[in-house]
Amino acid sequence: MDSDINPFESKNAVRDISETLKAGGADIAAESRAAADAVRSAAADAADAARDATDQVGRHARAASLAAGVALDDAAETAADAARDAIDTQMSWLRDQYERVEEHMRAKPVTTFAVAAGAGLLVGLLLRSRRK
Repeated sequence: MDSDINPFESKNAVRDISETLKAGGADIAAESRAAADAVRSAAADAADAARDATDQVGRHARAASLAAGVALDDAAETAADAARDAIDTQMSWLRDQYERVEEHMRAKPVTTFAVAAGAGLLVGLLLRSRRK
């Protein structure tokens, strides 16, 4: 055995080492708790950011939906206006044709009667020949 080793000093050295380890362990535990708190805080911040992003996407989707609805309404109104214009044009043309026929009938009543009688006779003959 080595005679230079003092058991009292060894005991103090072990105690010092033990206290140093305890203090170091307490520091590690405190740092671990601080790290865990930081991770929890970061996770909460990330969850808040995700909720905000989701809300923002929802708002944009609603705005896009409204814009699409307005565009659809405008397109439907434009199509309806075009259809009304086309109908008005056709009705105007038909009125003009009717007036032309009416004028012709008034100007030449005998010719009109002869054409109507001939058309009636032709229709009557066609219907009669089908019955046989």
